[in-house]
Parts: sequence; structure tokens; C-alpha cells
Amino acid sequence: MDTPSAPPFPKHPKFWTGGIHIIESLKPGEIRTGESLHGVVEPICSAAHPPIRAFYHKVATRGEFIGRLERIAEWILAEHRAPIIHIECHGCGDGLSFASDEFITWSDLQPLLTKINVLCNLNLLVTLGACHGMWLVHVIQPAQRAAVWGLVGSSRAVKAREIEPAFSAFFWMLFARRDGALAVEAMNDAVADGDRPFHFFGAEQMFGEAFRQYLKVECSDARLDERVRAVIDREEPAGLPVAERRRRHALLRKFISDHRRMFESMKEDFFFLRRNPENQVRFPISYENVAS
Repeated sequence: MDTPSAPPFPKHPKFWTGGIHIIESLKPGEIRTGESLHGVVEPICSAAHPPIRAFYHKVATRGEFIGRLERIAEWILAEHRAPIIHIECHGCGDGLSFASDEFITWSDLQPLLTKINVLCNLNLLVTLGACHGMWLVHVIQPAQRAAVWGLVGSSRAVKAREIEPAFSAFFWMLFARRDGALAVEAMNDAVADGDRPFHFFGAEQMFGEAFRQYLKVECSDARLDERVRAVIDREEPAGLPVAERRRRHALLRKFISDHRRMFESMKEDFFFLRRNPENQVRFPISYENVAS
């Protein structure tokens, strides 16, 4: 699986936030990068207009991590604010590991983030101080609801000495200049090795990439026929006459071959358009954007 290609952070971020929740899960003796980052961002948040809360949460186990995400969901409902969630732990291409040596896959993390993203109307920014944080984008599916508004993470293994200055620079620039593009540029400038490992990936880019992958993998002639046969075998009564089976096969194949219709249906779900019609303006991605 290739490392995702990330576009630049949008020049004018279309999200709002009311607090930064730093979740750290590191073993005893490891550098407390999350705690150090909290010390940096807390005065920045306090000086923001309006002020923003900065929280530091230390967890050890998978259960504690999931519980903390649930508390953040409760915080959204109580405060009517959207969070930035920053996660400090070890990561790999498959997911995140905790101080207890327990593990959560990107696939298992996705619905937990989606729940929070729904509560704050697609305004969740997740920043990952973990190795290979950008790999979360590989589990994004166009037929599901968006897990995040945006993701900031690395495309390779990163060291503790890189994480702290990089994310300190990111948050300082984000709130000082209100410019996400400059913030990502600043965090990569802070990496001594100079290879610019940190990237931003937004909801529109995630959806576009996921839909292009859907067209590539699920919409070949052979795969379309396979999908249709599976539906008919599962849902149609046994002993269906051959002629009727062929008729239904043709109708269903025509239906799922309408890529524009599928795009609009998936977009409606991904960007919560029935629940929040104003998101149509925030996320104007079109079929032509991804199919050309």
C-alpha cells in the first residue's frame, strides 16, 4: 500500500473549533511529548480571540483511550464547540498502540472519530503525533460518513525530537496567523531532517480519492457483474426463471453503473447533506472533479 499523496492545507480553513484535546499514551520513561505540547499551546489558546480551551489527557489502555473519545463527545454536546483532537502515541501502517501494548486499528478508530465528527457537523480536525499518521486515510470509504474534517499527520516514522517542535510550530502558526497552509509549512520547517514528512488531508480530498478508488476497483465490467450476481443470489427467491433473472440483472447493472448518481448519493452521506444542507456550500466537490 502506497503512502497517500496529500494536497496542501486549504488557504482558508472552513471549520471552527473551541478546544484542543491532547491525548497521550506513552510508556514510563518515554518523552512526554503530549504534556510538553500542552505547555506550549495552553497560553496560545488562552490568548486567542475568543479564548480556546486546551486539555491534556493521559491514558494507558485502549479502553481508556476509547473512553476519552466518549468524554470528548459529551464535551461537544455540553459546550457546543468543535474539538481539535491531537493524539500522541506510537503508530504504524495498521493503527495506533498504547502504553499498555494494546492496539487499535485505523478501521476501528474510524467510527469513533465519525461519531464525534457528526456531533460537531464535520468540523473535527485530528492531528496525529504518531508514526505513519496519514495511513488513516486508507480506511476512508466514499459510502460512509466522513470521519474528520481534516487530518494532519506524518507519512513516515517520526522521532520524539521531531514531533514536539513540529506540532508546537503548527499550533502556534494556526492560531497566530489563522492560516492552515502556513501552519503545515511551519511544522515541516521545524523538522531537522528537512524531508517534510507532515501533511494535511481534507474531507474533500479524502472523498475524492476514495471515490476514484471505488471506480477503479468496483466498477470494472467483471466486478459490476459479480456485484449484481451477489445481490440477486442473496435477495431473489430460489427457482427464479432464467428470463426474469436476466431482466433483473440488466436493470440492477444499469442502476449501479450510473456513476454520477452513485457519486451524488455517496456525497450526500459522506458530507451529512440531509442533516446539514449548508455543507453543500462548504464542500462543493463535483463528479467532474473526481471523474475527469
